[in-house]
Amino acid sequence: MNSFRVMDTKFRILKGGKIGLACSIALIGAMLILGSTKANATDYFTDVNTTLGTVNNTTLTFGVTSAQTATNAGTTSVTRTETSADSVVFNPTAWATSSYTTVTDVVDVDDDIPANGIDYSTYILNTSNTALPSLTLTFDVGAKALNISKINNLTVYSAPTSGPVNVFANTSYALTQTFTAPYVANLVFAGSNTVSGYTDIGNGNIQLNGSAIFTGQVIAGSVNVTANTVLFNDTVNLSPGTTDELKFIVDGNVFLNSNLTGNITSGGDNLGTVTILGDASGKAQSITGNIGSSGSSDIKVLNIGESGVSTNYSTTTINGNVFANSTVLNNGAANSSELILASGKNITSTITTADNGKGILTLFGGTQTVTGQVGTGGVGGASLAEVNAGANGATSTFAGDVYATNLEVEGTGTVNLGGDFTGTAIRYNADGTVIVATGNDVNSAITNNTGIDSQGTLTLNGSSTVTGQVGASGASLKEINAGVAGSTSTFNSNVYVTNLNMTGTGTVILNSDLTGNVVATGNNQGILTTTGLNKTITGNIGSSTSLDLNTLNIGSDTDATNYSITTINGNVFANSTVLNNNGTTNSSELILASGKNITSTITTADANMGILTLAGGTQTVTGQVGTNANKLAEINSGNGISTFANDVYATYLDVEGTGIVNLDGNFTGTAIRYNADGTVIVADTKNIDSAIENNTGTDSQGTLTLEGSSTVSGTVGALGASLKAINAGANSSTSTFNSDVYVTNLNITGSGTVILNSDLTGNVVTTGNQGILTTTGATQTITGNVGSLSSSVNTLNIGSDTVLGNYSTTTINGNVFATSTVLNNNNNDNSDGTTNSSELILASGKNITSTITTADANMGILTLAGGIQTVSETVGGVGASLEKVSSGADFATSTFVNDVYANTVENTGTGTTTFQDNVVATNVNVNAGTSTFQDNLTATTTTISTGTGNFNTVSGTTTSNLQFTNNGTANLNTGLTGNVTTTADNKGTLNLVGSNNQTVTGQVGTNANKLAEVNAGANGATSTFTGDVFATDITVGNGTVNFEDNVVATTTTIGSGTANFNTTGGTTTTDIVFSNTGTANLLTGLTGDINFAGKNATVNISDGMGILGSVQTLATNNTGIVNFKGDGTISDSIGSNIYGIKELNINTSNEQNSTDGVLVTYDALGRELYADVVSLRNNATLTLADGVDIINTGSDNIIITVDTTNTGTLTFQGTSNIEGEVGQSNKVLNTINAGATGKTVTFDDMVYASTLKYSGAGKVVLNGDNSSNVSSEGMIGTIDFNDEVATLAIGDDVNLTVGAGGTQFINGNDAILEFAGSSIITGILGGNTAGNSTFKEIHAGATAETVTFRNDVYVKESTFHVNGTGTVNFQGNLIGSLIYDADGVVNVSDGKNIVVSSAPVAVTTATTNTGSLNFLGTTLLATDIGTSTERLKNVTFGSSGSAANTYTQNLTKDIYAQNTYIGNGTNQTILEMNDDITFDGSLTVRANSALDVNTHDVTVTENLALAANSLTGFKIYTSDITSSGSSTGVPSGSITTDTLTIDNNAIIKVNYVGTLYGAGSYNLISANSITGTYYGTEANGKVSDNSIIDSIIKVDGNNLILFADRTGGGSYAVEDLYIKKSEIGQHYSNGASEALAGYAYDTIVREGALGDVITKIEELDGGLYLTSEKKAQMVEMQKLLTPVANNSSIQSSITASNLVLSTIKDRMADMRVSSSTDFIPYGYSGYSSGTYTLNNSFWVKAMGSKATQSKVQDYDGYESTTVGFVAGLDRTLRSGATIGLAVAQANTKIDQTDFRSGDSSDTQSIQFSTYGSKEIGDTYVDGVLSYAKHSTDSTRRANSGKLTSSSDAEQISAKVEVGHRVYFEDLATLTPFASLEYGNLNQKGYTEKGTAYQNDALKVDSVKMNKGTLGVGAKLTTNLNVGDNVVIPEFKLAAYNAIGDSNADIKAQYTGGGNQFVTPTQELNKTIYNAGLGVKTTLGESTSLMLGVDYDRSKDGNFEGYSGNVSFRLSF
Repeated sequence: MNSFRVMDTKFRILKGGKIGLACSIALIGAMLILGSTKANATDYFTDVNTTLGTVNNTTLTFGVTSAQTATNAGTTSVTRTETSADSVVFNPTAWATSSYTTVTDVVDVDDDIPANGIDYSTYILNTSNTALPSLTLTFDVGAKALNISKINNLTVYSAPTSGPVNVFANTSYALTQTFTAPYVANLVFAGSNTVSGYTDIGNGNIQLNGSAIFTGQVIAGSVNVTANTVLFNDTVNLSPGTTDELKFIVDGNVFLNSNLTGNITSGGDNLGTVTILGDASGKAQSITGNIGSSGSSDIKVLNIGESGVSTNYSTTTINGNVFANSTVLNNGAANSSELILASGKNITSTITTADNGKGILTLFGGTQTVTGQVGTGGVGGASLAEVNAGANGATSTFAGDVYATNLEVEGTGTVNLGGDFTGTAIRYNADGTVIVATGNDVNSAITNNTGIDSQGTLTLNGSSTVTGQVGASGASLKEINAGVAGSTSTFNSNVYVTNLNMTGTGTVILNSDLTGNVVATGNNQGILTTTGLNKTITGNIGSSTSLDLNTLNIGSDTDATNYSITTINGNVFANSTVLNNNGTTNSSELILASGKNITSTITTADANMGILTLAGGTQTVTGQVGTNANKLAEINSGNGISTFANDVYATYLDVEGTGIVNLDGNFTGTAIRYNADGTVIVADTKNIDSAIENNTGTDSQGTLTLEGSSTVSGTVGALGASLKAINAGANSSTSTFNSDVYVTNLNITGSGTVILNSDLTGNVVTTGNQGILTTTGATQTITGNVGSLSSSVNTLNIGSDTVLGNYSTTTINGNVFATSTVLNNNNNDNSDGTTNSSELILASGKNITSTITTADANMGILTLAGGIQTVSETVGGVGASLEKVSSGADFATSTFVNDVYANTVENTGTGTTTFQDNVVATNVNVNAGTSTFQDNLTATTTTISTGTGNFNTVSGTTTSNLQFTNNGTANLNTGLTGNVTTTADNKGTLNLVGSNNQTVTGQVGTNANKLAEVNAGANGATSTFTGDVFATDITVGNGTVNFEDNVVATTTTIGSGTANFNTTGGTTTTDIVFSNTGTANLLTGLTGDINFAGKNATVNISDGMGILGSVQTLATNNTGIVNFKGDGTISDSIGSNIYGIKELNINTSNEQNSTDGVLVTYDALGRELYADVVSLRNNATLTLADGVDIINTGSDNIIITVDTTNTGTLTFQGTSNIEGEVGQSNKVLNTINAGATGKTVTFDDMVYASTLKYSGAGKVVLNGDNSSNVSSEGMIGTIDFNDEVATLAIGDDVNLTVGAGGTQFINGNDAILEFAGSSIITGILGGNTAGNSTFKEIHAGATAETVTFRNDVYVKESTFHVNGTGTVNFQGNLIGSLIYDADGVVNVSDGKNIVVSSAPVAVTTATTNTGSLNFLGTTLLATDIGTSTERLKNVTFGSSGSAANTYTQNLTKDIYAQNTYIGNGTNQTILEMNDDITFDGSLTVRANSALDVNTHDVTVTENLALAANSLTGFKIYTSDITSSGSSTGVPSGSITTDTLTIDNNAIIKVNYVGTLYGAGSYNLISANSITGTYYGTEANGKVSDNSIIDSIIKVDGNNLILFADRTGGGSYAVEDLYIKKSEIGQHYSNGASEALAGYAYDTIVREGALGDVITKIEELDGGLYLTSEKKAQMVEMQKLLTPVANNSSIQSSITASNLVLSTIKDRMADMRVSSSTDFIPYGYSGYSSGTYTLNNSFWVKAMGSKATQSKVQDYDGYESTTVGFVAGLDRTLRSGATIGLAVAQANTKIDQTDFRSGDSSDTQSIQFSTYGSKEIGDTYVDGVLSYAKHSTDSTRRANSGKLTSSSDAEQISAKVEVGHRVYFEDLATLTPFASLEYGNLNQKGYTEKGTAYQNDALKVDSVKMNKGTLGVGAKLTTNLNVGDNVVIPEFKLAAYNAIGDSNADIKAQYTGGGNQFVTPTQELNKTIYNAGLGVKTTLGESTSLMLGVDYDRSKDGNFEGYSGNVSFRLSF
């Protein structure tokens, strides 16, 4: 009896994997055993058919007579092996999708009796359902076909009815038939398949397991790619409604030569390459579906155009989404491939181009996103030619960076840039929008290419930078949206846009101009920052106060150095405007164009920095300007009507024009400065907290108007720079000035009050006798008139009339016109017991027309300060006397016209007081002054002590006592006629006093009896002596004294007044001594000395006059002023070396008319002028005779100045020394004439002059300012050599700055420039450009000095002289040749050159072997250095720098120098020979530096020294290396030298060209003698080369010889070269490496891959040292030489065989289970597989396994997968023994891992076995004997690429297992077992296949292996009853240990030659542990299910896995 059993499915998985379940159907197994169905060449699956039958079951009156059944049959999987190209047709016959199976009758319980009374019977029609067949046609490897199609006229049967039916008559139920049902036709291609016609399988699947070519159209439901290469030459149509996808299961390649309809997907991440080929015309292709499905299920590469084919390119449209790891545009030689992404479709992929500047990406429309980067950037990057996006209505989004020449915005859509854009331009071709995401930049221009202005919108969604220009004039953008919250948007170039919209609170930075408006889209929104100089914004900023900017930054608010000058040509609306400056160095400036307004606060980031300029017209600044803490530096306004509506804080408010500045708020700052005669109007209640200045240079300019009550806190105007007018005191207002005021007129415009808390210099003017003037300061002065004769001030308050106790001491230096003057005192007003009188001091010569009263009786003081003064009205009153009336100040004339009432009337000085009316007082004191009483004097006492009294000079009487108590003074008034004498010599004092000019008509004193004193000029009066004056001492006070005739005195002392001598005639003989700062006017000169006595007094000498005597100041240095009003003569010294005068002023009255001006003469004693300063006024001329010196004695070191810049002439007639600064930086002299032939003028300090002009061929020395002991400049200005052969000498430590702002030279081509010491020269010197003559000669390098030229130097060739042993540094180029006059040093900076145009040699020396030339870094040599007859001493290349510095110097010129050095011993200097070079002298290569001889011949005439750690490099052609003796050759490099000194630690570098075969030598250096015993190898680190071949360099006689050797100097065999060099150590690849090295040594002509491998191993690409990277490369290449050494191929054969043995063993175990108590299914009878009554059994099992071997030591791991089946036929004998035969087929796939990842093999195994089993009681014995044949196809990665191979193997295996069952009552069964297995494997030899080039392929010998395995283990089972079923769980443990061979070494040989080598292989796992867990159960009477899982682990843990099995059995 036969039985059929469903086979088990066995499989193994990797550690951590999931258990897969494979259910096997018995029918499939049977088919596999019996063989596959073989179809004819045309039709397949014709045996797929249906057999019809019937069933019935009728027991009731009415029944179902028949129900039709159907049974499907036929083969659904067929393999095609034909290689003929015939057509293939799927042609199945019929199929039943459902049929009736049985009919079941049931009890009729329903009430369905109809009217006829017949009750129906009820049946159930049972049906079965089967899906339509899925037919699979497999093309074997190499199989072909013409066309592939399917026939759709399949007959399909189905049951139309199912379930209960009511039958009232016998009824038959038949199946229905339909046609053309859509069954599924599938294709599988194993590889190397070709379909030369079309393919149409409808909705079926195409499985591509190998390479395939489809020439015609392909129609299918889906395509699975598990192959490497697939080509579709025609359209591919994947049917919609199916999966309609081309799916990559592995990383394959699909080439599309036409369109594809459907999707392209990936079964994993980064799988598959799709190439759209295109053609030479760039044909259009399309893909209608998606490519990839997600970021984790994307394809690897999408190629648009075929890579590597320069003639082809593609235009590809993709109508779906794209998910790819990479998209590449492969272009034609002249054409770009284009990817067009259809509307609404996205791409998730990087998009690159194979060619920079080619490739087009087009986003067609809709909402689209490009997720990856487009193009590449950086070095070697490749940008696309064009990206097209933004079509009408589209939204195009780029999520990554975009690199393209142009990004074209093609429509009105939107382009979103989620990354940077880098290219030439973003071009708007329509009115579209570009949106840049935050953090991303636009590194290109942005253009409007529409031809219409104001098109295109740019939106920056965050912080971004736009580097290029945006828009253009006439082609601007429509809008830019920027400045979102928290962002910074930067525009680095000009921007042209209609509106720049500030969309948020972020920042927009403009680094260039903006043409357009800045629009705030909300209130107080956005920050706009301008940076850079001279920037312009042409439009408005903001539009209203509700749509204004938050902040306008002028200058960067983040970079302190980035300030700006910005002009805004529109109105500004901003919450805040901030001027951000360059610290305190440079102010940012906002210039508001004429007529434009700003509504904004304006502040500065730095105190006293920042400028606001209102250009003109009517302009308003609405917000506050500056803050008190941070004031602006400057505000410029007043060119029109400038209005500041709020407070202003600025250092300076400059009124630039004659317009009006309205201050409607307060002003706080340093000063309001009038730079023109403009007007400032201050609104009512607003104040000025600053000074107010007139900066026009013209006195009385500028008007200040206070419209109401205001306070001005600072000084107003200045002396000589006063305001023109101040308008204040409007009706009911109070105007207060807290500081000094300088103004021509202070106009009181109404009845208000003007309060002065400090001095007033100017007049107080009023109209209509109105206004109140109040002084409230403790001490203050009014210098001008108060009121006028026609319009007086209503009230003059001295002291406050409103603040009690606020008294004042006020001096008025002008006349006073007031209705009333009131002294408001502190009469104990503060209740503190103190009283203070207010005091009015009327300045010298000034009068008061006003009643003078006091607010408190006996309080208040009136003081007449001096001069001629008149008090016109009553002073005090009856009962209201003043406390004091003081007059008679020094030299004053005081007049009281009306009555005087005071407690005290006194003289306060030496002046004259005249009382014209009554004087009522208690005391009259004549102290040191003169009192004149013209009328009545009423007093208790009149005392004359040392003073003078004048009495009754007009009329009246004196009621008082008059008394002299000392050597007093008589004051003579009118009526005195006669002489004045004294009773004793030198006694008596005469004072001239009076109310007007006083005159003494007689002689004063005699020559014999001189008066002791004559005092005149007191109180500022003018006193005149008409006759001679004789006195011991004449004293001139603070007034004016006129001496009309002779004056004889011992000493004339002048105080603070003025003395005019010889106004009519005569002479003056006296010494003049100044006691104060007075003035002496010498009209006819002076006989006598002048002594300023330490006082800053003044002597004025009239035009043409002089001084016959010296001028000294013998008390304090730098005092006294001498003024020559015009021309004059100085005939003696001025000052001394101890005390110099303060000033010598020339031409003070502008009266000069002679050429010499003031001439300082010279005598034999010399002439020296000592002064603090000599000032040339009014364009004066000062001439110094030969030998005259001027010495500065002041602390500021300035000696000669001018009052106005660019004026004044200083002329030297010969040799002079000037000690002190000449001119100043802001006031330069116009002309200095010097340089007379043969003469020298020396300036020992700084010179500022417009022009220093040479008058001859003389010399000028500029010694600069050495006062601070640091280097300084010598002169600022232009030196005009006047085409003279003149000399300019620059002193030691004097620097020279050439050019504007420094020193310029003209007419100097014949001039000589000398540097006496150390100097630094900044700026280009020479060149004959404007202001920069080229000198005839330049001399520098004085001994022990250093001259540094920071920039280029031009000099006539052969005329730059190094004239000493000092140093000259050239930090720029020297244009001109260089001559060493002595042994000096020249340093040339890195990258700088000595340039000559005609000189044959750029550098020479006057004396051979002198002069050192150091090139600090690299240079360009135009000529040789030195000559053969005049060699330099030293030439050094790379003389500067540290170890971090590397210089490479190319040398093409010869060097003539005693010594030439390379490097400085620390840096790395490489001297590269670019020609054959001669070093005439010695050459030294210092440590760390290199001489690169290259292929040139170098000659050293003296000694060549190679220092320790120096490097000398040669390029050696291997053809010049000889095996017999030394040689030198062309084109290899060499050195010839007289002597060679080589340090034993010198390094020699050899760059081999070509490949060395064997060994040989070459002569590197030839010498007459050698010092040193050099022996260098790579091992000792002294030799390096670009080959791994050993280079040995040693001294051989008088030569340095290179020996090229492959044996390490004999330390190892030639075959070990690669092993030793790579340091690979003991490795399985050693044999292959040795064979290759031997081949390289022995073979003259190396060909193919082996030759290239040798070259690549031996050459050191990119370096001269064997780096770790190079060693790693060598190791990798050696590994690739060998076959796969991990025994995976043998293991695959063993694995397949063992799997079969295991499967057969399980079969025998199953039989025991079925026949024993181990497994007794419930209810099973008669059909049990394995019962002794079943004599024969046929079985089939599908099997599978997966395993992983980890890396062990050097052997790589691998993964294996085995699938197949076993089918057997066995018979159970009557004895109970079982015997059987089995056949098995298996496929084992091995994928290598680790280093060998990518290598694989595929083994097909077929195995025949016989087996038997015998039970003896509870003991069993199983045995199996097998024969297997294995065919393996492998691929291996070699150095030359992929190699393939095919090999066969045979295997014989035998296995015996013994086990015994032990029962534990009813609980469990334990079965221990032991096994012995033997195997013999014979793998035949094979040869790898590749191209003809791949001669590194291997010829591999056969391998044999004998292996045994011992195994022990135990199995534990039990029975569990679960309902009607029995469940048998099972657990087992086992161990297996191998004996015999554990590896099989491989013998191989390269197909290209070389010796055979052995590769040791990895040992196979010896010990394996196994644990298993299973369960078996019954599912019904005829079915059972068996489940099991195993865990396997090698002893060392490197093998680990799981196995599982599932069996399903169906018995019948």
